[in-house]
Amino acid sequence: MWVQAPHSHSLDRRIIAIGWRLQQPDEPLPRLLLRSSGR
Repeated sequence: MWVQAPHSHSLDRRIIAIGWRLQQPDEPLPRLLLRSSGR
């Protein structure tokens, strides 16, 4: 399980994307995650 860091860095985003892909390779990244990263 990956935890969301207070400071969303490009590396964090990549790690989250990889973790999500491993969990749901059939489903795209959730908009909630993208929103958090955008912030």
